Amino acid sequence: MTDRKSNPLVIFHQQLERQAPGFSAALPPDVTVERFCRVVTTAVQKDLSLLDVAIGQPEERLSFWNACMDAANDGLLPDRREGAIVVYSTNVAKKAEKPAWRRLAQWNPMVAGLLKQLYNTGKVFSVTPAVVYKNDWFHFVRGDAEAIEHRPNFDDPLYGLEDLNAIRGVYAIAHLSNARIEREFMTRAQVEQIRERSRTKDSPAWRDWPCEMAKAKAIRRLRKRLPISQERLWTPDEDEIERLPPNLAAPHASGSLDVSAELSNRIRESELMAELLPPSARQEGDGLPSDTEPNDSP
Repeated sequence: MTDRKSNPLVIFHQQLERQAPGFSAALPPDVTVERFCRVVTTAVQKDLSLLDVAIGQPEERLSFWNACMDAANDGLLPDRREGAIVVYSTNVAKKAEKPAWRRLAQWNPMVAGLLKQLYNTGKVFSVTPAVVYKNDWFHFVRGDAEAIEHRPNFDDPLYGLEDLNAIRGVYAIAHLSNARIEREFMTRAQVEQIRERSRTKDSPAWRDWPCEMAKAKAIRRLRKRLPISQERLWTPDEDEIERLPPNLAAPHASGSLDVSAELSNRIRESELMAELLPPSARQEGDGLPSDTEPNDSP
């Protein structure tokens, strides 16, 4: 019979219980810590690569709980609708050292989550993101009287495809409660540049739902133009911060609640449980979840 202490899910739940107070402090009033923890547990049970990271090497565990804290600070759930925790592989070895590949986790808010945050400010009446396909009629005017006119070509076989090669760009329009209208347009080249610099560029979200990911990027660009407080609105995106190599010993750079001390204590405690952890062979690879069900959509 398997020792209960060596059960990966038991170890995970022990760590989750230690993290609950930090999540509770970060979450908004409309999201209870009990609900948040249930969603995190469900995400781990559906994607065992997340479980592997959550109880893996110290830097892997740190990345997973930082990703959960980012979600909590955003006030969103990692339910693959409002956002998802994605696993990617990276070499954490220093220069001239033998490669040391680790599977790290990162929080990715999705379109539904970004819209939820904007609506919760009370200053945004509506937000409309849309993809412009190659054969659509599209007219965008900048200047003192900005305007977007978009006539989709529904007879075009390319229309609706989840393929960046089929699009010209993506835009988002926000109608504010003060009657102002703000617009943001991104070309396909801009979207592809953001994807290329992303550590999760080959994740299921980018691979299977690239146009939805493009909409999310347009919304994030649009929010910079909105007259709302950016503090704690959401964690910075990869195209909003300078790309730095992973520095896992440094305080968290996302601007979220500083839990580095708590995480360090948890890691030291879990080192005492190292002999209980199940063996997990880690190799260089894409380190991405294998689940590509439709509910992976941003």
